[in-house]
Amino acid sequence: MAISEKIQNTENQVEDEDYIMGKYGRERERHLRENRPKLYASLKSSGELTNHLIEIDKEAKEMKLTLIDQMKKKEGVNSELQKTDFFEYLRRLQTIEYEADNTVMRELILTM
Repeated sequence: MAISEKIQNTENQVEDEDYIMGKYGRERERHLRENRPKLYASLKSSGELTNHLIEIDKEAKEMKLTLIDQMKKKEGVNSELQKTDFFEYLRRLQTIEYEADNTVMRELILTM
């Protein structure tokens, strides 16, 4: 769902930005609201919550892609495997994506 919101940047100027909030931004907001209510309230009242969530969402997506690339190289999940044993390739890729997602959630989203 595309949201168009007023977002305060670091100079406290307000600008319009369309950003599609992803899974990680939504999970971070839920985590803050449920487990860190004071921090959540502080970010919200200062107008920095949306910026924080967007920043976390972007960082998390980048981190997941980096982890997937590293794990694919480490475990030999490549085009050769895809050609020779497609179902094994898919199985390994799904496992890697699952592990990368868990790492992002544990190290970035559910911290602080």
